Amino acid sequence: MQNALIAALLCAVICGVVGAYVVSARLVFLSGSVSHATFGGVGLGYLLGFNPIIGAFIFALGGASILSLARERGVSEDTAAGALWPAGMALGALFIGLSAGYAPDLFSYLFGNILTVTSSDLWLLGSVVILTLALVLTFSRQLFLYCYDNEYAQTRGINTKMISLILFALIAIASVALIKVVGIILVIAMLSMPAGMARLFTNTLRKTALWAVIIAATVSIAGLVISFYLDLASGAAIVVLLAIVFAVAILLKNILKKL
Repeated sequence: MQNALIAALLCAVICGVVGAYVVSARLVFLSGSVSHATFGGVGLGYLLGFNPIIGAFIFALGGASILSLARERGVSEDTAAGALWPAGMALGALFIGLSAGYAPDLFSYLFGNILTVTSSDLWLLGSVVILTLALVLTFSRQLFLYCYDNEYAQTRGINTKMISLILFALIAIASVALIKVVGIILVIAMLSMPAGMARLFTNTLRKTALWAVIIAATVSIAGLVISFYLDLASGAAIVVLLAIVFAVAILLKNILKKL
């Protein structure tokens, strides 16, 4: 339980910071396709006998690179994401079907199980947090301009192709990091809802990221506690609670508009 609480806080930082850029750049659907593509890597890991998380990371970076290049070359985002999303899931199913024996913890990869987080997982999450913050702080100005006005960023001499790759790499890293907590299927919720909630009440990217981290941390810990005492799936409990809080936030925003 201690490991789970620490993991929830670390993942809150990752999904809050990356989610702020995902929401601002309107990349929610694309980020969902990247996260689902990781299932192909999980299946490949089972088939070839190596750590499925390594496979998920390879497929996430590969999928992110494909989407970034497609976006830069004018390919429809919906089309590219719509192709990558089912392709990753289908490859995962094929690889697992070809592997010998039964994949006992496959459910945890799909829907997460934060209570199974180990000390080595915490070190990995900590490294991801440091890498994420380092990239965001190093390229904060470029990422900001890219998210809000890609054409203006080009006129300012910014290499938008490189920034696009960096942003999609952040999405890929976040997707893999969140697998243990909420699973492949629910990653998109963690990347979009905390930041989307924060955007309702803030008007700057920095404040959006800060409040997204706070919201994600609070709801993740609350969902973890609820799942522990009610014997529920931890990832599902966190996401359902997040959806409820999001709905309340939207209702509150509408009420404040009318006042």
